[in-house]
Parts: sequence; C-alpha cells; structure tokens
Amino acid sequence: MSSLFKTRYGLTEIQISLTFIANGVGSMVGTLVTGKILDKDYRRVKAKYEDTLDIERRTRHEEDFTLEQARLRLMPVFPSEMSAAASASLNFARFLFAAGGTSFIMPMINGVGVGVAFTICAVVQAVALIGPSIQYKCSAGWRRKDREKAEQRDGEGKIEK
Repeated sequence: MSSLFKTRYGLTEIQISLTFIANGVGSMVGTLVTGKILDKDYRRVKAKYEDTLDIERRTRHEEDFTLEQARLRLMPVFPSEMSAAASASLNFARFLFAAGGTSFIMPMINGVGVGVAFTICAVVQAVALIGPSIQYKCSAGWRRKDREKAEQRDGEGKIEK
C-alpha cells in the first residue's frame, strides 16, 4: 500500500508514514471505548426488554431474549472473565485478515487496476456480512427450537423411566 501512495499521490516516505498514524490511533481508541459502549448498549436493550415481561413469567421469557440483536455488533459474546480473550481473538482475526489482504492487494492492483481491485474488496466485505445478518435475524428462533427439542427429549426420557 505504501508504494501505491508513493506512485499514485507522490507522497514522501515521511508523509506515507504519517498516513498510518490515524489508523493506529483509531485502533487504540476503538479498543478502549468499544467494550464500554457495547456493555452500556446491552444493558439498555436488556432493560427495555425486561420492562415488557410479566414478573411471574420472567424466567421463561428470559430465554426468548434476542441476545444477538442486543450484542451482535462488533464483539463476540464472552463471559466477563473472558473479555480479554475475546478482545485478543478479535484482534488476532482482524490482523490475520489484514495480513492476508495486504499480501494479495498489490498483485491484484497490478493485474486489474486500483478501482476494480478495491471494488472487489468492497464486494467481498459486503458478502461477508450475509452470515452475521442471517444470525441476527434467525438465531433467536434457532435457539428456541433447540430448547424445545431438548425439553421434548427430557420429557420423553422421564416417561420411559
């Protein structure tokens, strides 16, 4: 990428290195702030959901809480004692994809040109959003069906005994 800045925009090495400072600072600030924002947002969504529940039937409805809609934003759901592991795994995956992308973007730019190469990257990212979108919409129903199947299995096991 730095060679692209030099040939396309005529930047010096110092100017090129300065272009990466914003990304580095943004990553650091994002890491520090994102967890707090997600926790606050989760508590807000959970409280709003709990306000709609009957007090007597709260335990049954707790299982129907759409966890994905409350938490599926930027960070996977881990218990609080594993939040460092979650952050580390997310960073590892992000850096792994960045390294992979860096290794093939320059040959792709040389082969098809700058505009087409970055258009391909944008399409790949849009396609990658299909999985989380499906999870966001369908996982609460999948979890409910799994729970019902488990309850049915448990019910059948008690009858046979």
